[in-house]
Amino acid sequence: PTAAMAGKAPSFQGMKPPPGYVAGLGRGATGFTTRSDIGPGAPAPPMGAQATLGDAASGSRAAMARGFGRGRGAPGASAPPVDDEPDQQPAQFDAFQGGDAGIFAARKGDYDDDDREADEIWASVDDHMDSRRRDQREARLKAELEKYRKENPKITEQFADAKRKLQEVSYEEWDAIPDIGDYSIKKKKGGREFAPAPDTLLQKAMAERETSAYDDGANGSMSDATAGNSSSGGVRNDLTAVGEGRSSVLGLKLDAMGDSVAGQTVVDPKGYLTSLSSVKVSSTSEISDVKKARLLLKSVISTNPKHAPGWIAAARLEELAGKISAARSFAQRGCDACPTSADAWLENARLNPPDVARAVLARAVVALPDDVELWIHAAQLEDDDVRKRRVLRKALERCPNSVRLWKAVVDLSEEDDAKILLARAVECCPQHVDLWLALARLETRENARVVLNKARETLPAEPQIWIAAAELEEAHLEPPLSEVATEGTEASGADILASSMERSNIVRKIIERAIKSLRNKGVSVDREYWLREAETAEKAGSPLTCRAIVFATAGAGVDELDRKRTWKADAAEALARGSVETARSIYEVAVETFPGKKSLWVLYAKLEGDSGNDLKMDAVLKRAVKRCPRAVVLWLMAAKELWRRGDVSGARAVLEESFAANPDSEDIWLAAFKLEFESRQIERARALLLKAREKAAESSTTSSGSLKSAGERVYLKSAVVEREAGDVHAERALITEGLERHGNVSWKLWLMLGQLERRVGAFDAARDAYAKGTRRLPECAFLWIELAALETSLGNHHKARAVLEQARLRQTAFVTESGTETRGVSAERNGENTDISAKERLWLASIRRERGDAFCFSAPFFCDELGRLKALANSNSAGVVVSVSSTKAPSFGRFGDETVPSQGDTVNGTQKSTFDRDACLSASDALAALALRECPDSGALWAERVLSASRPQRKSRSVDALKRCGDDAKVVAAVARLFWLDRKLDKARAWFHRATTLDSSDGDLWGSFYAFEKRHGDEKNREDVKMKCVAAAPRRGDFWCAARKDPKRWHDPIESVLERVAELVPGGEDR
Repeated sequence: PTAAMAGKAPSFQGMKPPPGYVAGLGRGATGFTTRSDIGPGAPAPPMGAQATLGDAASGSRAAMARGFGRGRGAPGASAPPVDDEPDQQPAQFDAFQGGDAGIFAARKGDYDDDDREADEIWASVDDHMDSRRRDQREARLKAELEKYRKENPKITEQFADAKRKLQEVSYEEWDAIPDIGDYSIKKKKGGREFAPAPDTLLQKAMAERETSAYDDGANGSMSDATAGNSSSGGVRNDLTAVGEGRSSVLGLKLDAMGDSVAGQTVVDPKGYLTSLSSVKVSSTSEISDVKKARLLLKSVISTNPKHAPGWIAAARLEELAGKISAARSFAQRGCDACPTSADAWLENARLNPPDVARAVLARAVVALPDDVELWIHAAQLEDDDVRKRRVLRKALERCPNSVRLWKAVVDLSEEDDAKILLARAVECCPQHVDLWLALARLETRENARVVLNKARETLPAEPQIWIAAAELEEAHLEPPLSEVATEGTEASGADILASSMERSNIVRKIIERAIKSLRNKGVSVDREYWLREAETAEKAGSPLTCRAIVFATAGAGVDELDRKRTWKADAAEALARGSVETARSIYEVAVETFPGKKSLWVLYAKLEGDSGNDLKMDAVLKRAVKRCPRAVVLWLMAAKELWRRGDVSGARAVLEESFAANPDSEDIWLAAFKLEFESRQIERARALLLKAREKAAESSTTSSGSLKSAGERVYLKSAVVEREAGDVHAERALITEGLERHGNVSWKLWLMLGQLERRVGAFDAARDAYAKGTRRLPECAFLWIELAALETSLGNHHKARAVLEQARLRQTAFVTESGTETRGVSAERNGENTDISAKERLWLASIRRERGDAFCFSAPFFCDELGRLKALANSNSAGVVVSVSSTKAPSFGRFGDETVPSQGDTVNGTQKSTFDRDACLSASDALAALALRECPDSGALWAERVLSASRPQRKSRSVDALKRCGDDAKVVAAVARLFWLDRKLDKARAWFHRATTLDSSDGDLWGSFYAFEKRHGDEKNREDVKMKCVAAAPRRGDFWCAARKDPKRWHDPIESVLERVAELVPGGEDR
């Protein structure tokens, strides 16, 4: 058997495995058991190699169930038990697969005829499938191979034609070919070679330079200069020269590179940073977005190459990415793919330089000869007007109906050529009114009429033609309206107005015919449109046309009940847009429609006054007083305008006429008094007031039987005249008479009586007058403050404090009972515009009195009080002894609290008292806190608290004040003063400007601003502040009223008052 088996390998399929053998264990396999092997109720067999070996060795049922060795031919669970002596089958050994022949290894037998037949059948099937489409496949492969070889030719193929031509080369030509010379075939840099010195040599030179600049090559040692000079023999190298030579070589090389124009290596040192700033550095996210967009647009272009917006978007994306060449490539490809897209051609022209863009647009107009946009851009690319006109005329040959092309070529042509072109344009485009109007403007008057008539026949529903006809007639009127308005002074305002009205009749008739014709054509008259056209005509220099349009269309579509309100609004809007003539015409229509409306005449007169035309204003006021003779305000405006221009006699004549029309008007009597009083005519002013009082006494009685007495203001002005004249008895008598008639309503008369008694030294009578006034009018803050000032001047500080406290309590009770808070004293009674309530004014007086500052700004005594404070500030400081007179005469002590004098503590027969400045400031701060608790939104109190703060507290208090009252002018001015104190002049100037803008009627703000400019500004800034103050005409403010109503400066102009206030207001110094 052994000999028989010698030719084949033994088979181990049926043999028993050796002990410990596990199939696949050498390859890392492990035994496992599934549920199908052990059954649903059988316990899990032991795992691992030992269990497997044991089961396999014992031939257990589980091992048989798992089918160990079944792949090698072992029987399964249902097979009969195998023999211990396996059947050796050497014939099953395969030379290719060995003993492991797959799943058929256990089959008994050899390769038979059936297997051979099956293999032949499958081979025939494979041959048949391979023969299908063989020709097409081989042809495709051959075409792909040819295409690849064509796109990637070999070097020999590229030079094949050149090699074939070598046979034509003669021997002489062959010998004339020069030699290459350098067989290294290496690129040389500029034809130069430079070997830099090694670093070791440089380091050695640096080390040797400390002692000697020479190297003795004979002995190789370093020595000093002397030793080097004395050495004999050898080679000496100058290392300094070596370093300098290296630097020279390097410099020459850099210079050569810098001068290389061909390589573009010239660096502009000035523009280098600028060029770097223009370089766009894209972030990672931007680059990612560009890549995504590029992929998306590539898909768009590939799927729909005829879509021009896709090419344009791709070109703009590349432009955004900074790749202008790629952008131009996409634009050109877009033009090739979409030759009928004008946008693609325009984008291509935009991305290219002008020369290339001209060529692009030349091809574009060939592809799209009727596209106007292409012709316009082609003309814009030309340098001179001649070429532009040439391009536009070629465009008109292709597009004769394009209005845009006609306008462009007309704009570039001379006047004569423009006429010819416009004549042709109206033939090609007869429905465009702009061409007709342009042609009419270039023609003479007669030809223009002909042109406009043709235009009206062609476009009967176009209002612009009628308006152009009216402007044409106005432009050829002789003489122009401007010359009539600027005639000599002999012509009156009424004559000028009549002349302008007569001359405007021609233009008015044209506009009226236009309105009638348009209505007949079915065109609705839009009032807003016509008013806009009126403003356009005014700006074009045609005031008569503007006026005619307003007269014809102002009432169109407006209800009769709403005409007055609507016309007022239209005039205000026109003035806001700067259309003065349009607003004037609207007011003219309004006063003609409503001649008895006083408010319309007032607005009309103010318009003429603001425009600066005095003659027209006089004409309007004369018409106004004739239409409204009972309107006192119109008479007063006429008189004031004449008095302002210095015509006192003319103002007197106007007031005399007004007396005849309004004999019982108190305003006219007072206006006449003011005219004479300001002219320093005291006797005439006194006579006028006397006549006014007599006229009132002689007037008819009322239903109750009492005489109708003269008004409060008549007695006030009468007392002022007597005070100006210096007649104390007459002044007292007039005030007493006025109090008998108006004592319950006139707080000013009580105030004047107390000031009169105080001025003559009758302090008890002054105290009695103030006390009676406070009992009659407890809501009047000025009477309480005057009484407290009187007590303070007499040294009765405790009484002054008690008076102010009582005033605050009475004011609180009055507000509680009435439910309203009085502004100042009483806005209805005093006739003054004030923004401070009575309670705020009383709190301010209390705070200032406790701090020791002036708190009463009564004009007759304010300057004396300021003098006293200045003298006290110069001679004393906090804690210094101040003498107080024992009599009741006015003392010159500080306004603050005083200590009780000790017994016998006298100096030269006078009591001695001391003032504690710190105690005064503490009391003032406590009052300020209480005041802000009751009036948290008072700008005056916040401003006072900011100004009285110490330097460390200024910033915090100013921030609190701005948070609470950020738009209050007094708070803003207080912050400006803080900037002034800190010497931040620009900020201070800006905040002062803001304060005067918020409240231009407060004279104290203008005084502070002017004081600042006097100290730190130039002459231009001072004059600017002064002019603005005069224009604003302020009438409020403590310091302003004290300076304005000072009897010594009663007649001073506003400029002088401003100078005086600038001296009185606190400046940029700490308190």
